[in-house]
Order: sequence, then C-alpha cells, then structure tokens
Amino acid sequence: MAFMNALPSPQLGKAAAAVVKQKPLAGEDFYASALTPSSVGPAATDASSSGPGYGVPAPSYAPAIQLSGGYTPDYNALINNDPGLTAFRGTEKMTADQADSARRAAVRALAVQYGGLPSGLADPYGDVDAGTLDLAKSNQFSDVANLARNYAQTVEGIKRSLAARGALQSSELAYGLDQANLGRGQAEYTMGQNFANAFQTAINNYVGRVNDLRQQEAQAISQAAANVYGNPANRPSDAVMANYDGGASSQYGQVLYRGPNGALYTVDGSVFSPPSGGSSDAQEPARNLEYVSDSGSSGTWPGMGGAVQNAAAAQLRADAGAPVPSLADTVASLGQALGAPAPAPKKKSPYGGQAARNAY
Repeated sequence: MAFMNALPSPQLGKAAAAVVKQKPLAGEDFYASALTPSSVGPAATDASSSGPGYGVPAPSYAPAIQLSGGYTPDYNALINNDPGLTAFRGTEKMTADQADSARRAAVRALAVQYGGLPSGLADPYGDVDAGTLDLAKSNQFSDVANLARNYAQTVEGIKRSLAARGALQSSELAYGLDQANLGRGQAEYTMGQNFANAFQTAINNYVGRVNDLRQQEAQAISQAAANVYGNPANRPSDAVMANYDGGASSQYGQVLYRGPNGALYTVDGSVFSPPSGGSSDAQEPARNLEYVSDSGSSGTWPGMGGAVQNAAAAQLRADAGAPVPSLADTVASLGQALGAPAPAPKKKSPYGGQAARNAY
C-alpha cells in the first residue's frame, strides 16, 4: 500500500507515529499538531526525527502576498483629459483668438479713422502699435485732419470777410477767431467722445465674449468632473491580497495562497496549477481514507486526515530501527487508535495492490 502527497513533518509525524505505536495523544492536541502551518514541507529541527527532509530549518512564508497594487486615481488628470472638455478647449482657443482679433481690428480702425488716439485715452491691450499710429497720422481724411482743415478754412474766411470791409484790424477779427476756436474745441470734444464710446464698445464686446467662454468652460469642467466621478473604473481601490492557505499548502507540498476569487497562487503571485487530477480549490486535506491493501482487501475509515496518514507512513519509514509494519496494518492501527469504526469490507478491487487513494 502507498500514500499520495506525503508531507513529512516532525510534529505531524511524531503525533501520527505515536498513534501507530499505541501511544495515542489527546484528540485536540493531535489535530493541533497535525494541522498547523508548520506541517508544510521540511519542518524545524527535531532530534527525534531522521531521514531525508528532517533536521533542516522550515522555510519561512509571508502570511499574505500582494497580487495587484491599489489604484489611486489622479482626478485632475482624468478631468483634464475628459473627451468633452478636451473638445471644448480646442474650440475655446479658436473662439478666444477670434474675439481677440476682432477687438484689435476694431480699435485700430477707430485709431486710423480718428487720426490717432485722443489725449488721455489708455490702450489696455496695446492694440494701437506704432504702425497703426503712423497710418492714422498720414490719413488726410481722418477726423483730426478734417477738423484741422475746417478750422483753417473758417479762420481764412473770417479774415477775408473783414479785409473786404476794411475791418481786418478791427475788434471783429478777435471776435471771429474766438468763435472759430470755440467751434473747434466743441468738435474735438465730440470727436473724442465718439471715439471713446466706440472704443469702449469694442472692449466690452471682447470682454463679454471672454466671460461667455469662461462660463462655458466652467460648465464643461463640471460635466467632465461628473463623467469622471461617475465612472466606476475611476474609483480608488485597495491592493488585492492573497492569504496563506495551510490546507492547500499541505495538500500540494508547497506554500500556497488563496486569493479573494478562490484561486490559489504561488509565492511569486503566479496562479497555481494543480497536478493532473487535482483541484486548486481544495481547502483542507481529506478527512476519510479509502484504502486498498496489497492483498486486495479494501475499506474506509472516517476521520482520517490525509496529512495524518501521510506523515505516519513517512515517520515510520524514517524512524531508524523501528519495525515497519505493512502499510495496511499501519492504516488499520491509526484508525483504531483514533476510535474510528472498523472498516467496512468491500469487494476485492480489480487493481489488487494499487496504492491507497484519498477520498474527498
């Protein structure tokens, strides 16, 4: 008879071997020894143990491994990269540039029409450059040029009228010039007011368009934020961990971890593929043993853990000088020592001396 998945361990082996040698331990202590994580792989040094795998330190293992890192979203980046907001900003710049060009063109046209800038008027955006001023001064039909020409003609007319009457040196000349200057001043004031009003209209149109864009941008950002925060993929998450699984580790003879999805993982985080016929979802070793002896008889004992039977056979084989009974007798002794009922006879197996197998 043979056993599968033998996992030698001093604690497990001593407990099981004591049962075989009719030195039963208390059930609680027995299973506490048999099912602790130290039953995985070669265990800590034990002077009473011998044979391959004994007398060497047990490999250490972490209680859990990280399968994937947590996710902390960068909401600023996600919002700025929202497709709707990106599309708006693409048109926003074009619209702002158009508004800027419209304002600049309107102010420069006013300056050329006026003949420059009225005295004391500020140009907040610097739209009237040196080229525009030169063009305005050279415009012979500008408001300033027309006013100067009309004033000169008015003065000339007053002088000619007085000269024709021989009163050029009279007080009539001073009065006429005063009236001409007054008219010129009134015209300059009106021209300045008209320029200022048109200038302010151009500025207001630009500012209003910019404010509209800012309001639209705020709405686009708000919508982008709603899109980002409403997307489940953008929610923060914790790291995915897998916890040490002592039962599976005992069954497969290596340190294994069970993830939240129920799958088993090795220490490097790779998905564990069990041997052919195995299952990575096993939680604990078998509790019932179905055996077939070399003579062909068979039976089943409830309550026999797979780890116990394996360790018992390994301990007995490794115990120097101790007689090693047939494995059929060993299993029978284990069952009797644990108080299990006698095996129920079965018909002879057609496989004769095939190794015992665990029944899950």
